[in-house]
Amino acid sequence: MKKLKFILVALTVMIAAVPASAQFRWGVKAGIVANKFSFSEKTFDSSNRVGFTGGVMAEFKLPVIGIGFDASLMYVHRTMSVAEPTGADLMKKADNKGRYTGDYLTLPIHVKYNLGLPVVGNFFSPYVFTGPSFSYLVSKDKTKFGINSRKGDIAWDFGLGFEIVKHLQISAAYELGCSRAAGLVYSGANGYKKNVRNNGWMVTAGYVF
Repeated sequence: MKKLKFILVALTVMIAAVPASAQFRWGVKAGIVANKFSFSEKTFDSSNRVGFTGGVMAEFKLPVIGIGFDASLMYVHRTMSVAEPTGADLMKKADNKGRYTGDYLTLPIHVKYNLGLPVVGNFFSPYVFTGPSFSYLVSKDKTKFGINSRKGDIAWDFGLGFEIVKHLQISAAYELGCSRAAGLVYSGANGYKKNVRNNGWMVTAGYVF
C-alpha cells in the first residue's frame, strides 16, 4: 500500500510540474504482453507465453520541441511457462501444467520524443520513449508451485511507436526488470533463491482524443 501511495504522489507532482502551454490528451489502449522470468541461477527456466493488457492513458507534450511524457494505468495479465532445465515440468508436481499467471495494476511513466517528419508529420509520426514502470500485484494467490510473487516490482521500459492521423498510436516496448519480482520457495537441493526478475515485451494499440 505504501508503494502504491508513493506512485500516486509521484504522478501528481509530475503532472503539476507540466507547463500550462503543454498539450494534453487522454485515451485508451490495449494489447498483448510476453513475459519471461530471469532466474539468478539455472535451477529453473522459463519461456514466453502471451498475456494481455488494457487501460487508460494521459499524455502531455511540450509545443514545438516534441518532448513530453505519458502515463498509463493498465491492467496486465502475465503468463509464462516454468520448468526445470532437465525438462521436468514443475507443475506435474503441483497444478496448472506449468503455467504461471499473475494479474497486476501497472503504472508506466515515460519520457517521449516525437521524431517529426516533414510533409507527412500530420498523418504519420514516429516516436521513441523510455521510463519506469511500477507494477502492483492484485492476484489473490501469491504463491504458485514454488514461486512466491512480490506485491510490487519495478521495470524500465524502452520502446518505439508511431502515431497515425494524430489519434491512433501503435507501440512496442521491452520491459527490463529492475527489482525482484518473485522468490523461489523451493528449488530442489539448492534451497531458496531470491533473485527472480520479470522481463518482457508489450505491444499496444491506443486511441487518444
